[in-house]
Amino acid sequence: MRVATKHPKTKKAIAGWRKENSNFVYYFLPKVAKKFGTKKIIFEGFNSIPTGLSLYDSGGGFNLWLANKIGGSHFLDFIKTKYNKKFNLTVFNIGGGSAYFRLGKKTIALSISFKDFTELLKDLGTEIKEKKAIVIQKRLAKFFPKEKEFKDAESVEESTNSKLNNINLNNLDKKDHEAVGNFIKHYISINEDNDEVLKNIQANLVIQGRKKTLEQVIKKFERHLKNKNYDEKKWQKFLHEDVFFFLSNYVESIREADVNFGKIEEGAKKPDFVWIDTYGFLDVFEIKTPFTDVLARKIDTSHKNYYFSTHASKAISQIEKYILFLEGNVKGFENYLSKKTRVPFSVLKPKAFLIIGNSKEFENNPEKKKDFRVLRRLFKNIEFITFNELLDNLKNLVKKFEKISQ
Repeated sequence: MRVATKHPKTKKAIAGWRKENSNFVYYFLPKVAKKFGTKKIIFEGFNSIPTGLSLYDSGGGFNLWLANKIGGSHFLDFIKTKYNKKFNLTVFNIGGGSAYFRLGKKTIALSISFKDFTELLKDLGTEIKEKKAIVIQKRLAKFFPKEKEFKDAESVEESTNSKLNNINLNNLDKKDHEAVGNFIKHYISINEDNDEVLKNIQANLVIQGRKKTLEQVIKKFERHLKNKNYDEKKWQKFLHEDVFFFLSNYVESIREADVNFGKIEEGAKKPDFVWIDTYGFLDVFEIKTPFTDVLARKIDTSHKNYYFSTHASKAISQIEKYILFLEGNVKGFENYLSKKTRVPFSVLKPKAFLIIGNSKEFENNPEKKKDFRVLRRLFKNIEFITFNELLDNLKNLVKKFEKISQ
């Protein structure tokens, strides 16, 4: 009788993406790991698998078909060839780690942000290819000095594309930034009739610039929302200097313009902002804080409904007076404001915006939420905007920029 021999099962190698503790780890296939000299890449601080590096579930590593565009294979080959040591690579999300390069006796450890890592690998293969062509052409000139084809090889320079990619954008000083700005201005001026160039500038420079700025503004906004000591004046300044810039339907704002100008017996009436829109019409903005109650905390037991809080009621009363004074003193205000702005405008049925409170106030109270919806519709001249609604609008604008720039 023949007895079957049991062979120990071969343990299958881990390959592709794995979630380990709070990190995502990408494991290379054994043959790829041997080629690259490293088994894995640790991605710290990510809530989901990071994209954009062509690291697929197979564990095959950086997609070789995209080796010129995403040069991960070129980078790892360089590290292995130059150092021939165990390579520990960590890529961290923004705010999730610190950058370093440590060269030990037996190992190399590199920690780099995801943003810098993608910039490091971007078009790496294409750039290497260009430099190889230059080197080969110069060597051919050495052995065939009389050939016209290679006669000027010693003066061959890298392409503009290669030169620009070689610039370390993280180490620019003040003069460098000024030089970049001047270069862009000059580049636009000599291509002002080139629709393709201007379209590219619009998509990749202007929109990306606005998107990055807006993302920074959103971070500030979220930080201020948690700070109860960030008072009304600070919110006015922040919204005026940072946030309102992204309200594309407005062209200019004037802080604390006296809408009662010319009638001093009534006293000064100064809304937080007066804005002029793209059509030359004037709107009024009044700012409270995200911690200001919009509705009263207790329900009106006799009528079974909620009503505006004391602070909101005072703000509404103020705004109604602003509009009343504006409509009753159009000429006086137009003469006064024309000295503060060169933007053409007219005072015709001005609309007011009250930025106040946080709609989280209504999250666990459906009745309160319903009553606020009813109350905010009662006022024809006033639009109510909560701070988190304003923040959501900014986040939606980021998504819009992303779609345009794709």
